[in-house]
Amino acid sequence: MHVGPVDYLDQGSGPAVVLLHAFPLSRLMWREQLRHLAGRARVLAPDLGGFGASGAFDPGNHGPVTMEKLADDVAAMMAAAGVAHALVAGVSMGGYVALALAARHPGRIGALLLADTRAEADSAEGAAGREVAAQKALAEGSAAHAEGLSGKLLGATSLRERPALVAEVRGWISAAPAAAFAAAQRGMALRADRRGELAAITAPTAVIVGAEDVITPPEAARVLAAGIPGALLHVLEGAGHMSQLEAPTAWNAALDGLLERYTATTP
Repeated sequence: MHVGPVDYLDQGSGPAVVLLHAFPLSRLMWREQLRHLAGRARVLAPDLGGFGASGAFDPGNHGPVTMEKLADDVAAMMAAAGVAHALVAGVSMGGYVALALAARHPGRIGALLLADTRAEADSAEGAAGREVAAQKALAEGSAAHAEGLSGKLLGATSLRERPALVAEVRGWISAAPAAAFAAAQRGMALRADRRGELAAITAPTAVIVGAEDVITPPEAARVLAAGIPGALLHVLEGAGHMSQLEAPTAWNAALDGLLERYTATTP
């Protein structure tokens, strides 16, 4: 299904769960969670910003796609699907979008799961690095980033012991449309510092981070958990930035706990 520039999966019935993927991947990264939630929840999993199936709707503009724009796309998707509010879960870039959604459309957030993400904006050095990466993707294709980026997205344990997963993630990176890769990099470089907004989040919240995450390490997760009232922090051993794939059993257990909190407070 699609609404505006977003193609999305809509499956199942029950309490609504919205899954927001990481950069530069697509909803395919949610395979373990989709299997886990089958028959237990209604899951909406969009492909954001021209990634995945939404690449068919990408106009090819290489300018920034901001996290606020993506949050508005998610709100429009939820409205079109008749979902007033949901447990919204985001990993990495998906976490940035979830925080923007909480700021711009707080009524859409019935519960919030932030995984391997951060509230801080990019440093000047980080933003400059994103521009270099964007230009390289446009010149050489996303595949030029596959080896180096997969080495950061996955933790040391996965890189050492899970060759099939490493190959899969590299394949996903290589398949990312270069225009989407560049636009998302430029949009993430512009994102707001949301630390001052965390205290306003009143929905039940869980924060998950892989203990081996080198992109948004556990220290960044602790800032989120400390800033959001009542947030629960889960540090997953043996996992890096893609904790939902690297430690799916523990990740899904944290998701279950939040889903129970959500349904207990939802009329």
